[in-house]
Amino acid sequence: MFLFLHPFNQRKVMNLQEILTPIAKFAEETFELILVPMSGPFNTAVIILTLCSLAVWLRTMKRREKAG
Repeated sequence: MFLFLHPFNQRKVMNLQEILTPIAKFAEETFELILVPMSGPFNTAVIILTLCSLAVWLRTMKRREKAG
């Protein structure tokens, strides 16, 4: 019984807060450092890609309508 009460034999119990806080801080820093500066050009690229895809789709549909 003495072994369980000795201070060197006690283990520190980690709670969920100690596990999740570093993960949350990493996600927040990643968002602030990478995603925020990248959002402007990325959004523009997605809009341009969407418009180009729509133009190709409409052209393809027009050709198939004429053929069939």
